[in-house]
Amino acid sequence: MKKGFAILFLLAVLGCSKEESSDKFVPEKEISSKEPEKPVTPTHYYSIEEDGEYGYERAISENDQKNGVRTNAVMMARYLGEKDGVFSVQLGAGQSRNVHSCKTPCDFVKSKQYYGGQLINTETLRNAEGSVIWAIMQDAQRGQLVRYSASRHNNQ
Repeated sequence: MKKGFAILFLLAVLGCSKEESSDKFVPEKEISSKEPEKPVTPTHYYSIEEDGEYGYERAISENDQKNGVRTNAVMMARYLGEKDGVFSVQLGAGQSRNVHSCKTPCDFVKSKQYYGGQLINTETLRNAEGSVIWAIMQDAQRGQLVRYSASRHNNQ
């Protein structure tokens, strides 16, 4: 009798646990072991890319904010490439151009100003973190920019 009672008890326990597992509602989130997708963080500093040029936005100064300025013009840069560890970019087009170059780690940037194809000024500046030229050079060093080619782009 004890043996029969033990078998009935065992069947009742197994039957209950079977019913619980088959009738139990499991939300889909618990079934999936996949974590929710995180938003993609850009790996570059430029805001736009258009016709082989990269657009960078300057921060708005405190004075500009006080005067109601809410946005600045986007500065367009052409990546000229890297040679012997020196990265070069051009800002501006046409008669007035600025070519900025630096060598890794780019603590200083050499700036050459041209007008009508003639070099009119050269200066070397500290590459201040957070500045537009710093952001451009960071993108260049990290391989985020493609060399500008006038033959691929009609706008010069």
